Amino acid sequence: MKTNPRLILISVLIGCIHTSTTSAQDQTTIPTLDPRVVFGDPSVPTLELPPIDGLEDLSSTHLGEALSGTPGLAFEKRGHDIVDPQIRGLGFDRVVTLVNGLPVLHNSPTRTAAPINALGPGSVRGVSIVKGLASVSLGAAASGGYIEVNTFKAPGTVDSTTLGGTMTLNYQPDRSGWQSFVEGRYRSPKWEVSGSGYYQDLGNYRAGDGREVSARFKSRGATVGARYHQGIHHFQATGIYQNIIEQENISLPLDTKNSETVNLALRHEITPEGNTLQTLSWAFGYTTADPFLTIEDRPVIPAPITAQADTNAVQFRVDSIWNLPADQQLRTGFLYLKNERNTIRYRGPFQDHIWPDTQYENLGAYVEWHANPNDRLHLRSGMRLDQIDSIARSANETAFGVPIIDLYEIYNGPEARKNENNHTVGAANLMGTYTISNATTLYGGIGYAVQAPAATEQYRAFLQALGVGFEIGNPALDPEKKWETVLGLEHSSDIWLFKIEGYFYAFSDYIHRRQIGVTTTPPPNQPLFGFRNIDATFWGIEGSGIYRLSNSLSFPFSFSYADAENQDTNKGIAEIPPWKLSLGFDHAIEWRSQAFSWGAEARYVASRENPAPEENIIYSDTDSFILVDVKATWQPTDQWTATLRINNLFDQLYYNYLTPPTAPIPPETGDLLPGDPIPGQGIAASLSLSFTF
Repeated sequence: MKTNPRLILISVLIGCIHTSTTSAQDQTTIPTLDPRVVFGDPSVPTLELPPIDGLEDLSSTHLGEALSGTPGLAFEKRGHDIVDPQIRGLGFDRVVTLVNGLPVLHNSPTRTAAPINALGPGSVRGVSIVKGLASVSLGAAASGGYIEVNTFKAPGTVDSTTLGGTMTLNYQPDRSGWQSFVEGRYRSPKWEVSGSGYYQDLGNYRAGDGREVSARFKSRGATVGARYHQGIHHFQATGIYQNIIEQENISLPLDTKNSETVNLALRHEITPEGNTLQTLSWAFGYTTADPFLTIEDRPVIPAPITAQADTNAVQFRVDSIWNLPADQQLRTGFLYLKNERNTIRYRGPFQDHIWPDTQYENLGAYVEWHANPNDRLHLRSGMRLDQIDSIARSANETAFGVPIIDLYEIYNGPEARKNENNHTVGAANLMGTYTISNATTLYGGIGYAVQAPAATEQYRAFLQALGVGFEIGNPALDPEKKWETVLGLEHSSDIWLFKIEGYFYAFSDYIHRRQIGVTTTPPPNQPLFGFRNIDATFWGIEGSGIYRLSNSLSFPFSFSYADAENQDTNKGIAEIPPWKLSLGFDHAIEWRSQAFSWGAEARYVASRENPAPEENIIYSDTDSFILVDVKATWQPTDQWTATLRINNLFDQLYYNYLTPPTAPIPPETGDLLPGDPIPGQGIAASLSLSFTF
């Protein structure tokens, strides 16, 4: 007899309800909300930043899935396991991903946006979502914000020596696949050493209408790290390795295979015993990736096509924190970043450059001031300047038989006939936090930021993109200028914990990806996407919170709304996600020395119409939908934990708005339809063992 996983879960839930009258009253505490960076850099261990814990839970396939419920954070999907993040409707190359304080590259030969899934399950110990008015210490201005990932848990006082580890096995019947994770750690008052590894092999899945959707995904990876603390010295070293063995790409006619990413980071912090210099630190980071795409598994191959990329980045930075009189603090620093990217596509005997050997160099410096005029008010003000130099060293090479620099001129005008740019950019902002009462805090601020065009926007060579046409960069783009203001309120009490925030952004020279015409060079008469500077405004409101009925029962909720307008045309901007609302509950109990927890979340996603299909045809209108996710955990001992999770419990048929069309050449298996392949139900069962000697 075939077992229905939903019946199993419902039985577990009924059992939890039945025993709730004997539950302990102190099993859970209010979980932290999504972090808001107000005071400085999340990579500095001394800052009090609430991380998102529990991401090592393998019931989430990847980091994007684990963060999908964060207000203001959305994901544009290019396949089941390929997601690019957006923060408040700003994505593409406007969101920077940092790992242990240092930026990392996208494991894709055709994109440079934040690689939200560059880390495998189990590698992540904390995440900060940095939205508006970010600290200037984070790096060159990023209009969309930052996603800061830490592979160490938040530091704490260790007064004993422990040796332990975790082993987890996660089976997903909906994809006939599994994930495994193993971690070992050693902790002492001076040392912390850890290592982890994972392997996942996931197959196709069934869409809501019964179709099989190609989504094969195989990857493996490892993370190693070490911390050493002695007196005034604190040293940290981390290494991350990921190998995507196979990943089917739905929006492109190429699949990822045998692609590796390596990220290394070193950090040394000194905390002198004097009263003036509080912290002096230096950090070094290196990232390399070799993405490889191929068409070999497609059922119809007009010509053998592959794309091989070579990407490298190195960064060095120095930061310091100085104590000043009258409870003031000054933070200063500088960084040097160099990024190189080259991708060549092979079409049978022909060779095209996707990236014409681009190189970016960034030399920047910042200063940031903090003050506490009284017990209720905190002020932060900062500014930074960056010199960003870029060059496309192979712009005289060809794409479809035409020199790339000629294509820049043909499709963007004579001012785009160049392969080098030099931009001076920067950021400045002022933010204040006022404590109204012990439970309520009001915060707000204003800022100005200038972001240089990214590699995709400036130097992308002429090639097929987005599944429906061609795309080309524009070396004549001006830097993007952004005025921003935010206002928010936080409240925390024994019953309520919530945050609500409104924002408004005004852009001049906003870099807008849109359809700019059709191709005239071979192949002709294809839709052509490019980049243009426009004026635009963005605004929105978002919030999240928890209502705590008791120590063991709480009700989380969140909502987000964003909108934007092209001031040149008075029309909306197509890439803005629909508004969302979520409601849920979490219940934890103890019965006969065993811990149980269970919960559910219902998410309402509104309908969305493309406000400017003539500018961007890849986004189709979508209807509203409601999804229900459920999760139950059983912990019979301190060592063993069993988890069952079902996403989309009722197998709801729906379409995601931020999903490009499928490729014209579908993968080897499945029956794909144009537009978003309809997601189906996701089921995961995990068994985890933690041990300490």
